[in-house]
Amino acid sequence: MSLMVRFVGWTLLCLSFAIMGWELYQLADTGKLMLSSWGEMWFTLHPSSLNLYQAVVERYISTKLWDQVLAPMLLWDAFMVFAVPGAVLAALPRVIQIFTRRDAAYRSD
Repeated sequence: MSLMVRFVGWTLLCLSFAIMGWELYQLADTGKLMLSSWGEMWFTLHPSSLNLYQAVVERYISTKLWDQVLAPMLLWDAFMVFAVPGAVLAALPRVIQIFTRRDAAYRSD
């Protein structure tokens, strides 16, 4: 399980570094730092899936969830959307292992 969590975490981190590399390439090319939002990138890659996702969430779950939580998240920087969960998932198994060992050592005393 921890190997799969780490794999997903490192995959997200690699994706975030690829996005940041693209943004730095654009900076070198144009001279302007233009950070791509997550929603903009999603719309560029596959606009129909973004529209379907919005319709499903609003119709079957909650319009408030879309309006107050998910829509503002689409405005976040794409690099950070993948970097933060990737770092957490990559580090989580190690943190759990440290606390489990500490707890086991505490119980044996």
